[in-house]
Amino acid sequence: MNEEKYLIGIDYANRDSVIGSFIITQVIIKSNFFRNFSFLKLQEPMTQFELNRTVELSQKHLVDFRAHVIKATELEDINTQHIKGIIELLNTQQYFWKHKIHIHWPEQGRDEFDAMLISLLPNNLKSKSEKFRLDKWIVHDGIEHLKPIMLAQAYAKYWSTNELNEIRAVWGEYGMGNANDGITKKFLEDHPDCPHIRRCKTDGTNHLRETDSNVMDRVI
Repeated sequence: MNEEKYLIGIDYANRDSVIGSFIITQVIIKSNFFRNFSFLKLQEPMTQFELNRTVELSQKHLVDFRAHVIKATELEDINTQHIKGIIELLNTQQYFWKHKIHIHWPEQGRDEFDAMLISLLPNNLKSKSEKFRLDKWIVHDGIEHLKPIMLAQAYAKYWSTNELNEIRAVWGEYGMGNANDGITKKFLEDHPDCPHIRRCKTDGTNHLRETDSNVMDRVI
């Protein structure tokens, strides 16, 4: 008897901000999911109401959902941590390589992604890597028309938005969360003890200028 093959979508939210956790999400769905839920709005931009509605209507009909959360104070090498998060999520599904995998990877270079993934596999998976058939995985630096990824992104944004709203409720407005945003810069200066401030950018370097080292010292 043939085993049912699922669709696996993996995406993320809040990767490039200097505030809050980096969220990676995985949804696993049956192959006919989008025939039954063709009415879901997954195109950007999505309002908070649309995000809430998407999660509310779909969550009971997923085969599985997982979130990998990397807290702000834990971020160091974001590309490595991103790949490790993807591996951890995939490994929650038995024989994940037998299913159709869709991954949003923001960096260009599929060969680099494949090499990093293989190098970061835990020992229990390295022995099985020849079964993965990575050439069959859909790994894309954009998500347009890739519905499993778009659904995973909706869940990632839903999860991330809830956390960011909680941060604002406790610590106040921080702007766009971009290191070049004036309101964000002021927030970093006024709240060096905030545990939701990141210590590094996406390339692993400090997101504060060297001239702001006094603020950085207080954050660390």
